[in-house]
Amino acid sequence: MLRKSVLLVFSIAVAIGIAELSTRVWLRAFATEEQFGRYASLEEQAARAASTGQTPFKYVPHHYVGYIPAPNYARGKNRHNDLGFRGAPISIPKPEGEFRIVCLGGSTTYDSFVEDPAQSYPGLLESLLRKRGHESVRVINAGAEGYMTWESLITLEYRVLDLDPDMIIIYHAINDLLGRIVWPPQAYRGDNSGALQSPVDLYQSPRTLQRSALVRILQVRYGRPSPSALNSTHTQFAPTFHGWAYITQAMDGSYPRGIFETVGVDEMLRKNQPVYFERNLRNIVAIARLWRIQPVFVTFAYSDRVDDPALNSPPVTEALDEMNDLIASLGQELDVPVFDFARLFPSNPELYVGAVHNTEEGARLKAGMFADFLETSGLLPDGR
Repeated sequence: MLRKSVLLVFSIAVAIGIAELSTRVWLRAFATEEQFGRYASLEEQAARAASTGQTPFKYVPHHYVGYIPAPNYARGKNRHNDLGFRGAPISIPKPEGEFRIVCLGGSTTYDSFVEDPAQSYPGLLESLLRKRGHESVRVINAGAEGYMTWESLITLEYRVLDLDPDMIIIYHAINDLLGRIVWPPQAYRGDNSGALQSPVDLYQSPRTLQRSALVRILQVRYGRPSPSALNSTHTQFAPTFHGWAYITQAMDGSYPRGIFETVGVDEMLRKNQPVYFERNLRNIVAIARLWRIQPVFVTFAYSDRVDDPALNSPPVTEALDEMNDLIASLGQELDVPVFDFARLFPSNPELYVGAVHNTEEGARLKAGMFADFLETSGLLPDGR
């Protein structure tokens, strides 16, 4: 019996060792760039980047805003310039006669599902306006994945003002909405500490189990964040934040579980009104006007025709509609131009990845609609 037990344990250990070795070989030699970025440890990603002379990570820590797009990052067609903005290099100081537009927002401004920065909506907006005769226009993509109006407010103050912009386009809603899914209500605060807290150790080595490529891949496949995901490196969610739990449960059909059995996401959103979203927008406008920058509000588009159980749920779409109404009324009160993009943009599934992000086709249409609005509103330097 003892010999059989030892043989069984030895056989299992050998099988696990072979599986681990096979997994490591696959990850390093055969996995696609997307798969490697999703499953590789931070050390493995840094080593591969060093061997090719690339910047290893898409985002780097920032002492005020939490994190920014990594300066000089390059992966595939994607590029960040030396100032940490997506796209081509930016001249400092601004060339005489140039009219600069800076786009503020989250992943829907960064355009996460569009690989080439030139094909993102800010990149296409610049090329389209220049083709229409606005040759002095330069459009800068200041979006970053996960950013809320809190981050855009700080980004404007400490990073965008250095670019000497003439106009800012503010496109926010969904990340701020998720930031409202906190409980108890006392955790919903103006500094957003109910949703986010500072990570203790950025880029920390993986736990013992995560040193195994096999275990790491299985964990990611079954819901654990990728080792290089923002919420594994630069963003740590507070215990009172339940936004991602809601999304996970809605996507796998298990909602409501846990805290949602006691209080639903609809009640959280009712209780936690978008008061800080409004305050941040007001502050962005105030800073812009102090520096003679033209602010432009844009309502936030989503599609109710795609399979996205989390973001297409009634509590979320109703809250987005309310936030869009707030944007419109705030624009009227503050005399800020409002592009009602949410009402005009089609909900065709081919334009979307999920309910809020755009495909390349969606980005092209979005850029064209933005260009039309800027021209017809007389917001461009030649008044066209």
